[in-house]
Amino acid sequence: MGTLPQWKGLFDWSIKYQDGTKPSNWDPSEYDPEKMKWLEGVLKHYMQDFGARMKEIKASLDTGVRAEQPPAAGAAASESAPPPPPAQRLSLEDKELLLEELLDIVSSIDFARDLHKVGGLPTLLDLLDCDQPSLRWRAAEVVATCMANNPPVQQWFMQGGVLPRLLRLLDEEGAGEPGASLRTKGLLAVSALVRHNRPGLEAVRLAGGLPRLVRLAADPDRRVSRKALSLTQYVVTQHWPDAKAVVDMGLLPPVLVLLGDASEEAGDARTAALELLRELARSPDVWGVLKESNELRSALHVLEAAHSRLAGDDAEAAQEEVEARAALSQALSSAQPPAMPASESDHLDVGYDQGHAEPVTLPVHQQGPAAQQGAAPQQAPVGLLGPP
Repeated sequence: MGTLPQWKGLFDWSIKYQDGTKPSNWDPSEYDPEKMKWLEGVLKHYMQDFGARMKEIKASLDTGVRAEQPPAAGAAASESAPPPPPAQRLSLEDKELLLEELLDIVSSIDFARDLHKVGGLPTLLDLLDCDQPSLRWRAAEVVATCMANNPPVQQWFMQGGVLPRLLRLLDEEGAGEPGASLRTKGLLAVSALVRHNRPGLEAVRLAGGLPRLVRLAADPDRRVSRKALSLTQYVVTQHWPDAKAVVDMGLLPPVLVLLGDASEEAGDARTAALELLRELARSPDVWGVLKESNELRSALHVLEAAHSRLAGDDAEAAQEEVEARAALSQALSSAQPPAMPASESDHLDVGYDQGHAEPVTLPVHQQGPAAQQGAAPQQAPVGLLGPP
């Protein structure tokens, strides 16, 4: 590890050397051309070809055997070269490390798409079905990273049958590990599948996504409950009839439990619960239910008192929670219910960033002039609970 600062300095210098800039005290005459040539060769040797590396990782995960490393760039084959080592079987830890490395690579949207070109999607789908929980949740995390804000990859995974596999992750039981990690990463991947992807959202709703989200809101692991609440909030804003649906399914009791959990560990989940309630209160039907709830009113009073005692760093850390609670209280103090908001639309076409200067947003529930005047909407999508 002691050589890392030197390598960092070498990297910084090489960038300046390659892009034509230079330090103020840099003098080309001080460097021997042969040494410069050698240094350039070293730098090329250590520059990673991520496309080739993805192929190696895929091959290793498919076969369970460590892929043979290619020869160094520019290295000439010779009879004196030692033979390659025998194939090594990968351990579970080896596979976990490969998935973590792949996760780093596909964090770039271009490499996320290139993974499909090298046949990496079937590999990940198979891993989602494997017997090892640590590989399943790591594969789900890679899948989520690939699909995030990436319409073509969302479509490829949908066509490959990713949804049933992800829903099985949400159905994993157990209060501790590995169940909590499987559910957490499963929610992460489902969220990546449905955001900006109307077909993915409708598929999740039709496959029983709403009841699962309501159930996971009561999960004992606060990571799981927070992600479930955040995803529920998104789904509701995309299809407002679901606001009443999730309340009818029993969402309020676990939300009230979260509001009553004063622990620091539950802070993010409390904020997610308040933000979801604030959105639900925009629905006139749900607004009435929330306004008449004595349990919610009491919980908000307790939170308000707790927030008033915060100071300094604690007050700053809880700012989002305080603002969400205040906005919800204000909405419920109104004498009249709000008007039903129009469902939002953030669907992105698969080719939104290919040949377009700006992203193309395709309206889904946008109401035409006739619908806005009270007439029937021109098109009504059918979802989990039938027509809205």
